[in-house]
Amino acid sequence: MNWTRVPPAGDRIPWQRGPRNALRGLFAPWHASLLGSGTQALAATLLALREASPGRDEVIFAAYNCPALVSATVYAGCQPVLVDYEPERPWLDLHALATKLSTRTLAVIAVDLLGLRERHAGLRAACAGVGCALVQDGAQGFPSRAGERAWQGDAVVLSFGRGKPVSLLTGGAVLTRDPELAKEVARVADTVAFNGWRHALKVRAYNLLRHPWLYALPAALPGLRLGETRYTALAGIQAMPAALEPYLAPAVHAFRRAAHPQSIYPSLLAGSGVVDLPSVCRQRAERLSRYPVLARDAQYRDRMLEVLAPLGVSALYGTILPQVPGVGEHLAEQGEFPAAQAFAGRLMTLPNHDGVRRRHLTQLARLLRNDAPGAVLAEAEA
Repeated sequence: MNWTRVPPAGDRIPWQRGPRNALRGLFAPWHASLLGSGTQALAATLLALREASPGRDEVIFAAYNCPALVSATVYAGCQPVLVDYEPERPWLDLHALATKLSTRTLAVIAVDLLGLRERHAGLRAACAGVGCALVQDGAQGFPSRAGERAWQGDAVVLSFGRGKPVSLLTGGAVLTRDPELAKEVARVADTVAFNGWRHALKVRAYNLLRHPWLYALPAALPGLRLGETRYTALAGIQAMPAALEPYLAPAVHAFRRAAHPQSIYPSLLAGSGVVDLPSVCRQRAERLSRYPVLARDAQYRDRMLEVLAPLGVSALYGTILPQVPGVGEHLAEQGEFPAAQAFAGRLMTLPNHDGVRRRHLTQLARLLRNDAPGAVLAEAEA
């Protein structure tokens, strides 16, 4: 067993209250509705859109995604419709998308995978052709600077869960410019009891367990299933507890100030043989929740993960949605998704949080640049 293990994602959570009314300034000019999680935020958005667009019940998103998108879609009484990726890019194939759009399409979900932005302008034009909404899933990203035009959807979904760029360990948000849509989103949410002291203890435990010596312990326990991709049906929609709202602005400011290794990765990866996705997607400047790269093939990726997992390198979701247990029953036969399947098999994510140290980067660079997996494994085991 490795006695240390770097978490794959998540900065330290600054557990401090911000000034009153700070929330409005964070999201202006958008109307913000705070929900219990990012999944609940997406489900509430789809329910609100259905109320405004009767007769539309299909929701389109990429075949490689978090199963929570299926959970939210099913909860809203809609049919998930999957679309393939562009080859070697975390973007919807616009040609394939055009064949799936119809007068039944309620929304296209544009997922900014790990913070890499989708091509919102092209997706918006496609949505306009059939009169459906563009929902931007920004759960894995957050604007690095205030006032940045990062949010481009008719509605934007955010998550403040564990490991997200801006985290309170729970909560999510729906942003919309339409006040009526915002009212409908808020209407479907129930209020729940909240124990502030208990949550504060969870935050302190989370911050403590991020240390590599301690994170190795829960990561080694199979019962916890840390990082496992699985489908969980959504049980309901709640409002985010009002007691958490004052902590959101400090979490945003901490995310924007935190030290992270992203600017180092392009030079570290030079000569490694992997595809540097932020570079090829021309999105180096935007801070990402994890730094994504593509290995040369699935076998090489899997061998490398055996060595690199203790350094916080992960596979994100292990496979495309139709192959996740529990998801298939919610999908009609929709064909194959070869580009998304290839992407899923080759993706590795490098940690991009404030717990990554220079020694981790030095070791990561040495192992990535060794071109022979067998030699890498031998070095790691030596």
